[in-house]
Amino acid sequence: MRKSIKRSREISLITDAGSTPIIINTVGDSFKISGLISCVGVVIKVLEPEPSFKIKAIIGGHFVTPKMYDDKKKKLTKEGKKFIKQIKSLCKKYKNKNSFETTLYIGKSARKRANILSQKNAHNASIAIKAALGMQNVVTHIGESTHKFSL
Repeated sequence: MRKSIKRSREISLITDAGSTPIIINTVGDSFKISGLISCVGVVIKVLEPEPSFKIKAIIGGHFVTPKMYDDKKKKLTKEGKKFIKQIKSLCKKYKNKNSFETTLYIGKSARKRANILSQKNAHNASIAIKAALGMQNVVTHIGESTHKFSL
């Protein structure tokens, strides 16, 4: 879903990154991940080689924990494995000379007691996501339930 947001004289289209990961690689493009309650936002910034480390592209998706992670078995479901495969496929063309900065986003609810289980499930899913991605230096950020990314 694309939403139009008016900023002074320009209009910017913001794409919602959903359960199918997307990539932006054109200056001015942006996406957002929202509704992170028990889900995990997966964002990978593709960085150019030294010395610039300029962001070349951003890959992102909404990992839907209840569908993509089995908390009882502590492993990814078929849908979760598909999500990871899609992320890796988007990263593939950038692997040669670029580096990656990966952040997993977990939403922090205002009503902590009501969502302790949701956040625990999201945390457990983030551990499985890190392992499945096989990337080093993956950071987990706990905070807002909506995040916007732009080039």
